[in-house]
Amino acid sequence: MEHRSLPVSGTPDLESLPEGRSPRPGAAPSPGPALLVVAGFWSACAIARASGASMFANFMTQLAGSVLLTLLFLGWWSLHRRIPRGDKLAA
Repeated sequence: MEHRSLPVSGTPDLESLPEGRSPRPGAAPSPGPALLVVAGFWSACAIARASGASMFANFMTQLAGSVLLTLLFLGWWSLHRRIPRGDKLAA
C-alpha cells in the first residue's frame, strides 16, 4: 500500500486519487445533530418553566442544559471527520 500525502489545503489532488474516484466537493456538515441538541435544550427549559418549578430549579435546568449543550457540541466538533484536524486546532 502506498502512502499519499495531502496538500496543505487538506484535500487530495485530483492526480493522486485512484481512477474513477473524485473528491466530494463542498460536502457540508449535517445540521441534524446540532438542531436535535438545541431543540432538546429548549424543550427541557420549557418543561421546567411550565411545570411550575421554583426559580432555583429553572436556573439549575438551564445551567445543566448549557453545560451539556457545550459538551455535546465540543464532542461532535472534535470527532467530525470532514473538518481537517489542523483547522480544528487553529480555531
